[in-house]
Amino acid sequence: MKKIVLAAVNARFSHTNISIRYLRNFICDLDYDVILAEFTINQPPSEIAAAIINERPHAVALSVYIWNALIVAKVLPLIREALPECVLVLGGPEVSYSHDRWLGAHPEIDHIVRGPGEAGFRKLAGNGMRAETPVIEVPNPHFDVIPFPYTAADFPGLANRTVYYESSRGCPFRCSYCLSSRADQALEFRDAARVRDEIAFIMQRGPGYVKFVDRTFNADRARARALWAHIIERYGASKTFFHFEVDPGLLVEEDFSVLEGSPAGLFQLELGIQSTNRDVLREVNRPGNFETARGKIERLVRMKNIHVHVDQIAGLPGEDEISLRSSFDRIYALGAGHFQPGILKILHGTGMKEIADAEGYGYSPQPPYQVRSTPLIPARAMEEFESVAYLVERLYNGGAFPIVLEKLTAVFGGPYDFYRDMAGFYRGLGGPPLDRSRESCAGFLARYAQSKTDADIPYLLDCIRWDWCRGSGNRHYPAALRSASTLGGAKKFMGMVHSFMREGGPASPPLTEEEVKRAIVFFPESEKFRAEFLSGRVFAVFVPGRKGPVLW
Repeated sequence: MKKIVLAAVNARFSHTNISIRYLRNFICDLDYDVILAEFTINQPPSEIAAAIINERPHAVALSVYIWNALIVAKVLPLIREALPECVLVLGGPEVSYSHDRWLGAHPEIDHIVRGPGEAGFRKLAGNGMRAETPVIEVPNPHFDVIPFPYTAADFPGLANRTVYYESSRGCPFRCSYCLSSRADQALEFRDAARVRDEIAFIMQRGPGYVKFVDRTFNADRARARALWAHIIERYGASKTFFHFEVDPGLLVEEDFSVLEGSPAGLFQLELGIQSTNRDVLREVNRPGNFETARGKIERLVRMKNIHVHVDQIAGLPGEDEISLRSSFDRIYALGAGHFQPGILKILHGTGMKEIADAEGYGYSPQPPYQVRSTPLIPARAMEEFESVAYLVERLYNGGAFPIVLEKLTAVFGGPYDFYRDMAGFYRGLGGPPLDRSRESCAGFLARYAQSKTDADIPYLLDCIRWDWCRGSGNRHYPAALRSASTLGGAKKFMGMVHSFMREGGPASPPLTEEEVKRAIVFFPESEKFRAEFLSGRVFAVFVPGRKGPVLW
């Protein structure tokens, strides 16, 4: 029996590749030994190639995207050198619409399967992994005919990883920057009863994170609403987190009636805003009106039971620096749990590629084809936006420092101006990248606050300490936040806590002796902070597991 290796190079270990599982199950009746091999972009190409070569396969099929294209290009010659008779097949969005370039640059490639790929790959496999032409393009059957991608044997290897699932393919919209805008990406729904059965199969295996990759999950509002209601009723008590991409403009009152009943921590909704400038959205054929969507998004945020994720794209046609900053400020002000400002990527096969080339966009010639400048936004401003986005990801999206970020934003009069100033300070440090740890972020924020000589530094440092105590679960301050009150005075304040307990002092609510042992004491160094957050009390005690501080 001939062996086929279906290989994927994922962006990180927690990710999985659904495409290779579709291909495996679509040819399961053919006489092949199919091996799935998943790697990450953090692994050396030589290591990836060696693992594939060790299987001694008859054919290797690699799934290619913008995030792994450069690595795949390095892996191909290594496999060809070691296995000169092996059939090398590529598929995926990166090669589907630039196949001539890939074939010209990489003579190691035998075949490229264009488009969704299942039918084309089956035709190739049915012919012994050989075809008369290097490019294979076969129309897929309706999505409802495509087999479920998973087997029960997959799930032990998916523990603590994202399980991807799609209940529809294609998109009703024609946004110029997206591959789903193509005419060959027609919207097709999987039968709803079948979707419920497949979700049940997944949920029986107890995954932590199920991500629906439907481009617009609520394109059919009644169908989406029914599936949400089913998941809430059937799996609301599970520990699984479900992710959906939805159009906020399509949400109606009936949707909110269902979503309001969702247990906290069950759903995440990703809402692509991209720009608040209606003229800019019109330039890329994207429907929507921010003024209409804003109230719906704010309502989702106020509900607090659903994690809300919002997006912005820099570099869209017609958007200048002023509009870009305005969009950032208005999207940031929504207060979503996750804000992802990103820079436009010029994908092969999209209408945006034609626009970019015609209008003189500057963008990387190599994947991920990120925009460097536009006719209205110079490279300097695009680099600035990228730095701002980096700090939003590190400092805002973790949700660890909401108080100090709010106060600093107020100092500058707006979110973009604040993050731009902070980005300049960060670049000036010239140090290593800011990691995601709470301690690293606290240290950076403290150094930044102390650099603002015209600000109330003791008050800002109190804000950082308060954020630290509120969410760290750690009874010790990091070095950057220590002071006389947190070091030399720590024992004194703990003594005060014990004294108040013995005397039945004014703690509200009361603490047990065990809780005191696990607590971190906060003593404000700013009278302004004491008046604002402690209602004039002397100090606060934070206990891991308790909601909110205990004031004395």
